[in-house]
Amino acid sequence: MKHITGDNKNGFEIRNVVFRKLNPAAFESLVSWLNTADYAPRLIEGEHSHLEGVKSTGQFEEAADAASTLWNIAHKLELTDLQELIYRKIEVQTPLAANSLLMMTRMVFWNSPTNAKIDGKMRKMLKLDVAARLHEILQEEPFLFSRLVKSDVDLANYIFQYQVDHPWEEPPEHLSEDDGDDAEDDDE
Repeated sequence: MKHITGDNKNGFEIRNVVFRKLNPAAFESLVSWLNTADYAPRLIEGEHSHLEGVKSTGQFEEAADAASTLWNIAHKLELTDLQELIYRKIEVQTPLAANSLLMMTRMVFWNSPTNAKIDGKMRKMLKLDVAARLHEILQEEPFLFSRLVKSDVDLANYIFQYQVDHPWEEPPEHLSEDDGDDAEDDDE
């Protein structure tokens, strides 16, 4: 099932009842933001092969630099399977790391260098691990998903399918009417 259809030129349509139910205001705002004509960041310009001499635009400049530095370190250490690099990025919790993770994820999923030794089993494992981490980030920062959609619709669909298979926990329900006495006590 395609959760997301469309493109930067014609606009996007998102169908995901879980996300809409969990945070309807964020969902509607995100869809609106995605379809704003003047919001069209590009993930990376130029060559992907080793992220050397990468050119970036706008808000992704620092993330591109961070990803480029990490890639160069991994390359020098001959971490050709990229596993160590990906795991390091997954462990970091900052927004900058989230941007870098999106970029590294896109490269590993769809643009792996020719010398990267990633077999089918390894790639599937990395996809699941990265999807799980992005899934956590998106619950905390829904608008980050707009960047992911703008950069790669196929990857966004993959993450949304993971979300369907591994739903977020429902937010705690508000106090019921039976709990009214407790609510009054809190006001005192």
